[in-house]
Amino acid sequence: MKLYAIAVIVACVACSDSEPVDGSVVCDDDVCTCTGGRNCDVPCAEGDACISTCDGFAGTCNLTCGDACDLTCENGPTCRMSCGGDCLLQCREATSCAATCEENCVYGCESSASCTVTVGANSNVSCGDGASCAVTCTGRCRVHCDSTASCTVLCPSGLDRETCANGFACGDC
Repeated sequence: MKLYAIAVIVACVACSDSEPVDGSVVCDDDVCTCTGGRNCDVPCAEGDACISTCDGFAGTCNLTCGDACDLTCENGPTCRMSCGGDCLLQCREATSCAATCEENCVYGCESSASCTVTVGANSNVSCGDGASCAVTCTGRCRVHCDSTASCTVLCPSGLDRETCANGFACGDC
């Protein structure tokens, strides 16, 4: 009888410590959405153009894609996005966002505590609504930083950081 009582106690402790399940990913053609749960992992096939969103998760959202993708991460603590070139990446209402994107990308960070992004040549970054953005450009880029945001910009060797009307540029404004 004692062994039975101990087994019941151990089983109950294990149940009370369980984590929420991973978010459910629903895809319809090239559009994938992950909502709820602890973590969201939404990969697109390499080279595929896709639209992917993580919304309302409790842990980490990982969005990965090839070229020409539209990635959005919102309403969760940690966002990680990685994309080839010609992508649109958006981070809203998150504690931290880390993103990498090759050339010709558009990245937006709003209402997030901390956004760290590395973008390729001819990319545009917008930081607003109280966000803190650390931007590394690997070529010419433009960083728009509204009056409520905080922005730091690192430019590649050979390109000066310029102060523009509403932000910074690596190269000309």
